[in-house]
Amino acid sequence: MDPRVKYQIEKRAPNGALFPLAGRKEPQMELKLSFNENAENYDRWRPRYCPELFADIAAYAGLQKKAAALEVGPGTGQATQPFLDLGCRVTAVEPGEHMATILLKKYQKYPNFSVQNGFFEDFSAPSGSFDLIYAGTAFHWVPPEIGYPKAKDFLRPGGTLALFWNTPVIPDTESDAMESAYRHFFPNESRPPKFPQKKFDKREALMHEYGFSFVQRRYYYKERVLSTKEYLLLLDTYSDIRTMEQGRKEAFLREIEQAILSCGGFVHIQDIMDLHLGKNLE
Repeated sequence: MDPRVKYQIEKRAPNGALFPLAGRKEPQMELKLSFNENAENYDRWRPRYCPELFADIAAYAGLQKKAAALEVGPGTGQATQPFLDLGCRVTAVEPGEHMATILLKKYQKYPNFSVQNGFFEDFSAPSGSFDLIYAGTAFHWVPPEIGYPKAKDFLRPGGTLALFWNTPVIPDTESDAMESAYRHFFPNESRPPKFPQKKFDKREALMHEYGFSFVQRRYYYKERVLSTKEYLLLLDTYSDIRTMEQGRKEAFLREIEQAILSCGGFVHIQDIMDLHLGKNLE
C-alpha cells in the first residue's frame, strides 16, 4: 500500500469507524467496490467530462485559488484535474485502495491534492470546511439521507454542492442488436430510456428536499466511437457486469461481441452529462 494514502483500509477512519471495507454489512457493498478490482481498465475506458461542465461549476461556485474542494468517489480521477488546475485544494475520498493509489500517482506533482481511502459515509471534517463538494457519477452510491445532510454540514455558508453524472446512449440499430443478450442475462431489467428524464428530475428534487438553494440543472453532450474490443473493455468497468460469475460474464460478452460485429464492428455513443448545482446558505 502507498504510505501517502491516508486512513488505509486496515486502519481507522477519522471518525473512528473501522475498516476493512469487506467487513461492512451493506447490500450494495460488492457493487460499490467492484470498480477497484481492475482500476487500470477503469482509468483507461471511463469517459471524461467536457470542459464546459467544469467551467460552469467554477463560475457558479465563484471558485478562487486555494478554495477547499472535496471530491466524493473520484475513481481514478475523471473529474479531478480541472479543479487542481484552478488551484483548488482538493481532498478526494475514494473507497477503492487501488484507485486511490492510481490517483496519487497521477496527481503526485500537485501539492494541493490529497486522498483519503474510505467511504464518504465514514469521512469526518469540521463543519464549514469546504467551499465546494462535488462528485462525478458517484453520489448515487451514498444513501441520500446520509450524503446530502453531510455535504451541507461540510460546506461553508455560500458553499456549492455540484453533482454530475454521465449517461451513455447508443443508437437504436446497435442497442437493438444487443437487446437479446441483455434480455438473456438480465431478464428483470427494463431497457433504459434514451433520455432518463425522471432520473434527472429526482436528482434535482433531492437538492431541494435537503435544503439547497439556487438549484440549477444543466446538460452537456459528447460523442465517441468504440471498436468491439474497446466497448467490451468499457462494459467490464460497470459494476453489474464486473460482479457476474466469470463464466456467465464471458458468455454475455461473447453475445455482445457478436451483436456489435453484426452492426459493423463499432459502437457509437452519445454521452449525456447532467449537472446539478446547489448552494448551502445556512
